[in-house]
Amino acid sequence: MGRLDGKVALITGGACGIGRGHSELFAKEGAKVVVTTRKKVDVGTALAESIKEQGGEAIFLRLDTTIEDDWKKCLMKSPRSMAS
Repeated sequence: MGRLDGKVALITGGACGIGRGHSELFAKEGAKVVVTTRKKVDVGTALAESIKEQGGEAIFLRLDTTIEDDWKKCLMKSPRSMAS
């Protein structure tokens, strides 16, 4: 069992750099990962698929953190698509 089993981690900027590292680490620790990014949609999608191929749970959602409606959509989609 991982330290994050049963948790959902929403990671902004989760497709590249330190955000990518967090996405991968949290998935290895058992979290259901919501990878978000504003621009690198293809990279975010590929990362979510990679996490799933390694046995983790992940989805990708586009999120511009400066737009309130993006947050609303992201928060509405995350729990529904990650529900156990």
